[in-house]
Amino acid sequence: MGSFRHNPSNYIILDENVTIPLSFFVTLEPAYALPSGAITQEYIQGVRRKSSTGSSETSYPIPWTAGDGYISNKATYAAAYAAFLNPAPTLSQAKISKQAEVDSYNVLTIRQGDILYSDIEYRSDETFYNKIVGEFNRFYRLSAVPANYYVMDITLAHHGLNLSELGGLADGVGDMLLFGDQNADFHKAAIEALSTVNDVQNYGFYTGWTPIPFNPDLTFYAPYYTNIDADWALGDKTGLAGGGAAVVSSWLDLAHGDARYVEYDATDNANSQQVGAFRFTLKPNYTGTPSELYVFFGVSKSTIADNNIINLYHDTGGKLRCSIYDSSDTPILSGVDLGAWSPVSGTSYEIELNYDITAGATRLFIDGFQQGTTQTATGTRDSAIGKLHVGKCPPFASNSNFSINNFKCFKAVQHISNYTP
Repeated sequence: MGSFRHNPSNYIILDENVTIPLSFFVTLEPAYALPSGAITQEYIQGVRRKSSTGSSETSYPIPWTAGDGYISNKATYAAAYAAFLNPAPTLSQAKISKQAEVDSYNVLTIRQGDILYSDIEYRSDETFYNKIVGEFNRFYRLSAVPANYYVMDITLAHHGLNLSELGGLADGVGDMLLFGDQNADFHKAAIEALSTVNDVQNYGFYTGWTPIPFNPDLTFYAPYYTNIDADWALGDKTGLAGGGAAVVSSWLDLAHGDARYVEYDATDNANSQQVGAFRFTLKPNYTGTPSELYVFFGVSKSTIADNNIINLYHDTGGKLRCSIYDSSDTPILSGVDLGAWSPVSGTSYEIELNYDITAGATRLFIDGFQQGTTQTATGTRDSAIGKLHVGKCPPFASNSNFSINNFKCFKAVQHISNYTP
């Protein structure tokens, strides 16, 4: 025996256990209305149906066919109202939530595991890493280096480590922390590429944290998921936006034909002097030959000095060109031609510039294929490399008309022949 009640507060109550506002109920049952003049209505199957104006009641014949239908649809109404109160997330909301789960798992599990060093287990969280690195640096600076520094393992036992062992432990923990961050970045990028809420919500990463080969050459990584700061860097992560540069839909949006860029401190991030590499994903906002020269990135001594420059740009003749200057501002490579390139607007390309100005081997790859010939010029850059710019290369003025993500700097050459991105 089911029941239907419409109470004075304009709520529909079915079987005394499902309550739905009238305003929502009529979106599901638009034909429903109280009898004329009534403010309440009650129907109990097999017993009665009546309405009230507040001063008088009116009884009606039973059964009430419409009322029986409302009672039988109780579960449908309840589910619809629950969905209304808790709407399904948008694709963007689902991605943000799932990526937050990845970060939480990385921080609370991967970066707080244990590391085995010389057959002894140590707790490998970031606090421990910072402490060990701090002690290593202090240890290193002492005029009289003590024989041992005592470190506590996971059983609270102390172990005396010399300077070399202390450095080795610090490197091991640092590698593990970076491995976790690289895995997290991999998963967040994979989530960002998904196209449906269901795929995002069902994306799994807890079991089988995807192994990514740890790259000890990495010095700087700015994926541009949500902001212009680097996610990981040996130096300062902070980005300084110029010309209104901002992250839009997980891309650093420089696609406006004006002077938009982001500036970083290159110290420890992009100051490998003789050998290294830069890798990023580029999405041009133009097809074929650009209408003006576009600089993709540049490093230099400062914003007003072009000593130690390395840059890569696309000129108005359709050529990709690279310049590398030495420490005295003398060109090692001066706008050298790395081949013609005719991109398609809105298409993503992986670009990687490798340089070795000691051996004489500078190469450019797009989507894993070398462009132009290997440049064999040699020279010497020094450590006065203060600025990294994405989207320009001061002190030269230029505009940008492209978007970039996954910008990485390396302290060693990454490829010397064609590869699969």
